Amino acid sequence: MLKITNLSVSFSKKNILKNINLNVKKGEIVGLIGNNGTGKTTLMKAILGLIKYNGEIEFQGSTTFQKNSFEMQRIGMLLQEDTYLNLNALQTLTMIEILNNMSFKENYVNILDGYSLPYKRKVKEFSFGMKQRLRLAIVLNYPYDLLILDEPYVGLDPLGVLKLQEKLLDLKNNGVSVIISSHQLSEIDGMCDRFVYLSDGKLTETEKLISKKIILNFDSFDNLERIKNVTGVNINNKELILNNNTELLYDVLSMFKKEEMKKIELKINQYIE
Repeated sequence: MLKITNLSVSFSKKNILKNINLNVKKGEIVGLIGNNGTGKTTLMKAILGLIKYNGEIEFQGSTTFQKNSFEMQRIGMLLQEDTYLNLNALQTLTMIEILNNMSFKENYVNILDGYSLPYKRKVKEFSFGMKQRLRLAIVLNYPYDLLILDEPYVGLDPLGVLKLQEKLLDLKNNGVSVIISSHQLSEIDGMCDRFVYLSDGKLTETEKLISKKIILNFDSFDNLERIKNVTGVNINNKELILNNNTELLYDVLSMFKKEEMKKIELKINQYIE
């Protein structure tokens, strides 16, 4: 479906992406992970031909697809950019169809109803979350072969997140390939077929994306010296970092006094391995 070979991007003599190699198969969801500013959006824009790059990008066997409007119509994109702000939602869908010579799978009203969007209110008056739902309404309701989604969960409420996950899995089952970036690992954990991690301009495939750690924040703890010898526990200032193990958590909590327990804050963090 998509093959990227030795892709590099530089801005003002600074290397942003360095010799990126990536293959995306038909019907595969690939999670693109990395901290803010590591080049995730830059990589997506390079795939779409929106910026200059060195290297080769091949889509469905073609290395010239970015210059072919018909082939580009097979790729749906979601980038955090505003368009058609002076149009209302209905006019926006109409404009998208006309400019891209495409037809949505449903009528406009049904699409907008599905995303709880008003028909005739101008897009520039939308909240960020409403704009995000409009972008998703556009990109998820046309039969693309490849979807490139940059932080699609931003601005969505929990119900919207679940609906998006269900929609993407349905598209995957129908042979659509997806590249999806997210800064919230929990949103794509269990949905992606595999993950790639972008750091220092280099892309690394990760067999195991997420390692969950239990964090206990505390003000005081009398048995701190004793707990240092417990396997699976690390101490960082006033934090106890535990492997994600229920039995271990119980053992550690049993070392706290009742008055200490009342001041403990527990959370679960996720890390890339």
